[in-house]
Amino acid sequence: MAGGLGADPQIRAWASEHFAADDVTGDLAGAVLGIMGAQGHEADFVTMLNRLEATTNPQIEDRYQLGLTTFASEELSLRAFEVCLSVLRTQDAPYVVRSLLANRVAGPAVFEALEAAWEDVMARFPENAHSRMLSGISQMISSREAADKVASFLRSHPIETGMRSVEQDLERQATGVAFMERERPRLGIGLDGLA
Repeated sequence: MAGGLGADPQIRAWASEHFAADDVTGDLAGAVLGIMGAQGHEADFVTMLNRLEATTNPQIEDRYQLGLTTFASEELSLRAFEVCLSVLRTQDAPYVVRSLLANRVAGPAVFEALEAAWEDVMARFPENAHSRMLSGISQMISSREAADKVASFLRSHPIETGMRSVEQDLERQATGVAFMERERPRLGIGLDGLA
C-alpha cells in the first residue's frame, strides 16, 4: 500500500532494485510487481511480458500474469487484455481478465474491451470459468454510471453457467458503489488535515 497508493519513494526505490535485478521471488514478489505496476511505466510492462513469455516455471508464469494486471494505466491494461486473447493459455486467461476488471484505474475500460470481444471470449475461454472471470466486476465501484453499464450488459448477455454468481457479484458491486458514494466526500474531508 505504501509503495503503490502511497507512492513512498523509498519503498518504490526498493521495489525497483529488486525488479531490475529480476529478484522477484518469495513472499514479497507480489508486492514488488504491484509497486512496479502502480507506477504505470510501459518499460516495466514490457519487461514483465518478456519475462512471462520466457519462463517455463509455472509459479513465475502465474506471478507475471498477475503482475500485468497491476498497472495503473488504461492503455497498458488494455494491452494485457489483448495478451489474454492472444498469448495466454485459455485456462489461465479468464483469471487474468478477472484481475484486470478489478483494476481500480482501468476496470471500466477493460470491461468495454470485454464487451467488444464478448463472443470471441465466450467461445475461447472454458464455460466453467466465465463466472469466475466476471467476478472482478464486484470491485468496479468508482462510478455508478460504469456499474450500471456493466449490470445492463451482463443482464442482456447472460452466461450459460454461473449466472447466479454473476448476479451476486453485481449485488456486491452495487453495495460497493453505494458505499463509495456515501463515504467519498467524508473521506476527502478526513484526509485533508493529514497532509
